[in-house]
Amino acid sequence: MRLFTVKQVCAQLGGISYTTLTKLRRTSDFPKPVMVNNNRPRWRTEDIDTWVYLKTQQWEL
Repeated sequence: MRLFTVKQVCAQLGGISYTTLTKLRRTSDFPKPVMVNNNRPRWRTEDIDTWVYLKTQQWEL
């Protein structure tokens, strides 16, 4: 299992800002992070990829 850092998630989502990521984290459908090493958030790469895929499917409708 690979984990993304905050910086990597922002890059994976098209270079969004930390502020935008914080707003996304407040939504109910955004993947929840796994907290590691002193409560640093990490996201499973599969969760982020799935979320992006589902969002693009919604936009195409």
